[in-house]
Amino acid sequence: EVYGASISLKGNIGLNFYVFVPASLLEDPDAYVALDDNHFLLSEAPTQTIEGRTAYRFSTEVPAKEMGTVVTLKVFNGQDEAVTLKLHDEDITEAGFSYSVRAYLDFTIASESTPEKLRNLCIAMRDYGSCAQVAFSYDVENRAEILGDLSSVTLEDLADYAPVKNIAANAPVTYAGASVILKSETTIRHYFRLKSGTVDDYVFTVNGEVVTPTQNGSYWVVEITNIVAKDLDEAYPVVITRDGEEIVSIEYSALSYAYSVLNTSTDEAQLNQVRALYLYWQAAEAYFAS
Repeated sequence: EVYGASISLKGNIGLNFYVFVPASLLEDPDAYVALDDNHFLLSEAPTQTIEGRTAYRFSTEVPAKEMGTVVTLKVFNGQDEAVTLKLHDEDITEAGFSYSVRAYLDFTIASESTPEKLRNLCIAMRDYGSCAQVAFSYDVENRAEILGDLSSVTLEDLADYAPVKNIAANAPVTYAGASVILKSETTIRHYFRLKSGTVDDYVFTVNGEVVTPTQNGSYWVVEITNIVAKDLDEAYPVVITRDGEEIVSIEYSALSYAYSVLNTSTDEAQLNQVRALYLYWQAAEAYFAS
């Protein structure tokens, strides 16, 4: 029996489904839930109590550009046979239970009982997803209408988040720039090239912790992952030393990327993406502060 769905609002964009499962099915160690092509064993699913009953939670992460994409839940036994699935006494076994992040956002925005800060966050999140669809040319015809005022975001708003870079003269490392990956959570990537020696000659740190860069062609990449929405303004210092001497120091946040795009780009889709990112951060910071 499907209870319903929710979304995660802590940074990663997650879609969560809640299902009540009979004891007879729990005895089948190979029984599973399918969220489209992703399979999750019932025996490994986390649980929580809802209305005095034990519900099993199944979650999938959703890239920002796919907030409007519907995910369908179905239940199967260990023999890959569909198990009877109901929603409010309606048999939905064949069709499954379908939901999307945008459906949740639309419902929450429209509800008169939604607190203002949550409504603002849902509006900003929906706009962020819509802008991502345009920026990545994904199902653009079905994007949501923008509800916020993207034009209100200016370069001056982001001036405090401009990247800070200190690179020693004649440094044996070239800084090739940064990118921000806007998927279900936010990731910063810094790219470096070595002029001399091997990567083992250098020590890379993020927030004072030693990290191991990964190679991508001729570049070495330092990646900062799982940045939650309310922390998009947090700068992560990346330092490179050689023989104990600091040769590169960079302080960069996800909003530093937004600043750089607003400062240099003429691509309206990319500009709107970072404007929406900034408003998403503002709304998330206000919501989680309360």
